[in-house]
Amino acid sequence: MCSARGGPRKFPQAGHSAPESNRGYFFDPWLTAAKPEIKGFCEFLEMELRKSERRVRRRKEKDLATVRDLLKLVLVNLAYVLAAKLNPPAVAVPLAKPAQKRTRYERAGLRHLPVLLQQLADLKYIALRKSRRVGRASTVEPSSWLQDRLREVRPPFRFEHFGRSEGEEIIILSRTLKDEAAGTRDVIQIDYVDTEETNAFRSEMHKVNDALARADVQRLGAPVSFDTGPSRRALRRIFNLPAGLTNETQTFAFGGRCYHGWWQNLDAEQRWSILINGGRIADLDFESMFLRLAYLRTGIEPPAGDLYGDIVAPEYRDGVKQVVNAMLFRTTPLQRLPKGSPGLLPSGCTARTLREAILNKHSPLKGTFETGLGFALMRTESDILVRTMLRLIDAGYIGLPMHDGVMVPQGADKTTQKIMGDVSEEIVGFRLPVKAVRYDQRSSYAPS
Repeated sequence: MCSARGGPRKFPQAGHSAPESNRGYFFDPWLTAAKPEIKGFCEFLEMELRKSERRVRRRKEKDLATVRDLLKLVLVNLAYVLAAKLNPPAVAVPLAKPAQKRTRYERAGLRHLPVLLQQLADLKYIALRKSRRVGRASTVEPSSWLQDRLREVRPPFRFEHFGRSEGEEIIILSRTLKDEAAGTRDVIQIDYVDTEETNAFRSEMHKVNDALARADVQRLGAPVSFDTGPSRRALRRIFNLPAGLTNETQTFAFGGRCYHGWWQNLDAEQRWSILINGGRIADLDFESMFLRLAYLRTGIEPPAGDLYGDIVAPEYRDGVKQVVNAMLFRTTPLQRLPKGSPGLLPSGCTARTLREAILNKHSPLKGTFETGLGFALMRTESDILVRTMLRLIDAGYIGLPMHDGVMVPQGADKTTQKIMGDVSEEIVGFRLPVKAVRYDQRSSYAPS
């Protein structure tokens, strides 16, 4: 049975990320750099390629544009690993030709990259190490000469110089394929035809990403870095096709959460170190949002208070929340505890006993649990968060979104709390409660 034992977990100090020299880096086809010197390097390498090719006929203008685009892309990625002080300054790059035709997610001309890299390697401007092992990417490193030239650029390359290229798809339709027997999980991106709806989604996300790129966002005691530069802030809104729908369905009614912001990878215990405009943040979350949205979906006004904390005991709230969410996403009765949840629950707690406790506590939702409602609730949740971010931008503030909340400068917490309530009332007809905490100078937090 699920009995409450043990005390609340401690609030640890924020950990430091691994040294940048120990990190791998994968070729980013959408990276760009606002440095005029890149153009000069591209022109030089283009002339070197022409000399080596001894072509009888000049390339077509379209082909020349592709070569220039790829040269810039290679140089920007190499400059990025040098700015990151990676040791060795290597970029992992896949050389295998994709089997499927190009989709909206692939940069035009990218399939010519392996040929270009081989040409640059033959000219000794890069070192190309081709992988012979399945599942391991090949790597590219700048030659000593090219490293020296890139490092001579003044002012030197800094993370503030890097950003995202135009044309990168930020509205993604995906499906997750699981093979329970093999224990594998693959996410495939589905091509789609644009509509008024998808164009509106994209316009909203461009507005959010432009604001994030301009923002002064750092971590305490550290300059803008490999992790926190503008190129690591661009959000993608990812919609999900649930099981039972074909790829041709192309509906955006499910999912829609925003991903890929570097702050989303921080544990709650590390968020105290985030600075916006040089100041501490306030962290605002909708309380028990998913369960409240489930109540509203059934036409029932949700109860007040914490809807997860008293099912077992407050200290096991995180584990209970994982199980509740699993029951909202699955379409069959829960028989096993979700991966990672047993360590957050009392010793001896079983899936059967916790499932019964959840169904008893939230009996109005018995016909809602285990019907696959989760992705539809996620769409509502994401609509509320995106509209909240847009309202914050209009009010002159920057917000760093999580999935059910947003982090803002402390001076904006009262305004943000009101905006979140207003937006939820507009979208679901109910003012969802918002919890706010302010992080203080002692790396801890206190209610706002």
